[in-house]
Amino acid sequence: MTGELDELVALAAHGNAFLAGGGDAPELLDANSTFRFVRSVEFVNGDGPSVVGTATWLTGLRDGGTTRLAIDADSIDPHFAAFANAGRWWLVASSPGGPVGWRGEWTVVEPHAPDHRIWAVTYRRLDRVPERTSPPLDATRLELQAALEDVLAFCAPRFDDNFREATAMLDSPSPTIRRLDDLLPERGYGLAARQLLAAASSAWVFGGMGSWNDLVFDDPESKDAYGKVSARLFDAVLCAAVAATNSFDPAVS
Repeated sequence: MTGELDELVALAAHGNAFLAGGGDAPELLDANSTFRFVRSVEFVNGDGPSVVGTATWLTGLRDGGTTRLAIDADSIDPHFAAFANAGRWWLVASSPGGPVGWRGEWTVVEPHAPDHRIWAVTYRRLDRVPERTSPPLDATRLELQAALEDVLAFCAPRFDDNFREATAMLDSPSPTIRRLDDLLPERGYGLAARQLLAAASSAWVFGGMGSWNDLVFDDPESKDAYGKVSARLFDAVLCAAVAATNSFDPAVS
């Protein structure tokens, strides 16, 4: 998936493990692969001072009574997914005063950094976020499977490996997320959630030059079909990421 969405998933998932289990808050900037291109991360709460690092932020949330983190998202045109800050996705903290959102802003600060950590990420507090129920895993899985069947039938051979891998992940007894094996913590997520997130990661073909978004069709029929399968797949993948992340269960080891 896109790095912005990956990072939200990791923040919510590892944050939930911390909020549910105590112990030391994780500093994901130093340890988690979703932050491998990020030089700094801070959290800004209105006009107050910013909080630097995920460990300090998560500790502050816990001390303030936050019991759970989730992610939420609205659909966008898949072609915009390749651009920084174009996604409409955010964190939601279940706090005593009601849900509070946190939306990330990504800025390139060191474009030629030898360690490739070129980004500074600032999460800004949103006091108004929609209160929505997370989609159920079973229904989300069925929709993603159907979207994958549609896109395979559309026939774009260059991406068939992605879609077949995603389909296989939905039934895999040991699903793996490419390049992000630490996206989820070891506890709190069952097999169904891990299958769904692995499938969503494999099916994410939306990017810049050379990606699924770069396909061009001259005839109106193919162009229309491409637009429909793309929109369905994007929404299904996005929904899968949300549902899987928000299925955290502290009883699952």
